[in-house]
Amino acid sequence: MGGTCTGVCRNSSAQVVGCINARTWPILIERDFILRQVHQLAHALARVISLDAARRHTEGQEMLSLVVQDITGVDLLRLRESSRAELRTLCSRDGGFSPDLAVALADVLMEDSRFHHSSGNQRTSDASRRRSLWLYELARDEGGTLPMDILQMLSG
Repeated sequence: MGGTCTGVCRNSSAQVVGCINARTWPILIERDFILRQVHQLAHALARVISLDAARRHTEGQEMLSLVVQDITGVDLLRLRESSRAELRTLCSRDGGFSPDLAVALADVLMEDSRFHHSSGNQRTSDASRRRSLWLYELARDEGGTLPMDILQMLSG
């Protein structure tokens, strides 16, 4: 095959095969970066839940704060105070808004809300829950995949 690849190429059997070119390479790198962030959040969330089950709440909360700071550049306190627009910006990268990152961050905030609710800190719990719902809504509106229970909660 000669010429410049347009991103969709055909092999000798006329089957469509993808190819990486100057236009698709940065997108693939960005997508890989976002997926690594989502996996990091998911791993931390699983660890926090296990720490909470072991009644090691403070350790779980500290871990949550560190991971959020590492991924977003914003500490958990600031995240709880963020506007919708700020949350959208936190979940955006060069390639645009990432619904996957928004859902992962929303899950973290929902767990933060549960922690503070069980600790009797209703104001902080409400702030985390509100931001979590905003992130779920942003992800849904951008075509992201949400769990059925979250979709039902948003529609109800």
